[in-house]
Order: sequence, then structure tokens, then C-alpha cells
Amino acid sequence: MTIAPTDFIFDTGRLHVRPIGEGDEALYSGLYTDPETMRWISPPLTVDEAARCFHAAVASMSRRPLAALHLAILERETSLPLGLCGVQEFDSCATRLELGSILLARARGSGFAREAKAGLIGRLFSLLPVDEICLEYQRGNVAALRSNLSIGFSPEVSVIPDGQTIEWCRMSVHRNAWYCLSGNS
Repeated sequence: MTIAPTDFIFDTGRLHVRPIGEGDEALYSGLYTDPETMRWISPPLTVDEAARCFHAAVASMSRRPLAALHLAILERETSLPLGLCGVQEFDSCATRLELGSILLARARGSGFAREAKAGLIGRLFSLLPVDEICLEYQRGNVAALRSNLSIGFSPEVSVIPDGQTIEWCRMSVHRNAWYCLSGNS
């Protein structure tokens, strides 16, 4: 089965999610160069770095087989951009994929990330043989923890050697839990 970026176009109650394209450079750059947005992710990119990464992301969407999935999150009624979500290392035969999302400041705290991730998870499980979807968030990012718990993610248990701290936490949701426990379809 050949998977294409257009297989991941979907709508939720408030959102329209679609593959990124050339018209999304301002959104991409605005997100990845903003220190506040990047606070929980990594150091912000320079404008030139963001431009290079954006063009690489758009180019990756035309590769077959699909190697990465970059999606724009838009407000459904207004078509205003809200953020991005996707799977960085996409493999249609993988049993585990890692999901990510990033939102503009005006879109945070409104449930948009939760709604977009839930829609993408449902799409991934319906189209692919993947058994588990995981994500990482930085310890201390309580908003991410709460949002991810609310859609069925469970913290992964990790052993931390004495005297060491963990900066990144992992969560995952399994196919069976998604369909059986969360009531998602």
C-alpha cells in the first residue's frame, strides 16, 4: 500500500489539517524562530536555518516512500494557520511512530493541539499497521503532559540511574488502548 501526504488531510470539529506546502513558510518560520514557542522544544532557529529546514520538509513530502509527514493545522472556519503536527521519521511499515506538534502562541491553551493530535493518531491507526504512537515532552511542561494524558497517552516507565535527572519524558498510546479505552474510532 502506497501512502501519500494527501491521505492525511482531515477535518476535526474546529480544525482542517493538511500537508504543508510552499505557502506555509511564514507559519513554519514564525514557529521555529520564536523563543517562547521553542522554549519546551529546542533553541530557536535563525531565519536562514528555518528557511532551509522548511524547504527540506516540503521536499521530504514528495519522496516515495514517504519519509516524513509535515502537516499544517488550520482553523476550519477561517483557514487561519494555528501550527504544525506530524511524524518526523515516517515509515509506513513501522510498528511505532513518534508524533510531534507545535502551535502559535494564540492557539495554545485552547485544545487545538489535543484535537489535531487525536485526529492524526486516528488517521495513523486507520491507515497503517502501527501498533504504538509515542511522543516526547520536556519535563516540567505540564500543559503538554495534561494534553497528552487527556487523549489516551500513558507515561513510559524509564529507569534513571542514581544521581541523574531526566529532561525528556516519553508517552505512548497503543492501538488497542486507543480504540478500546478511549472510545475513539
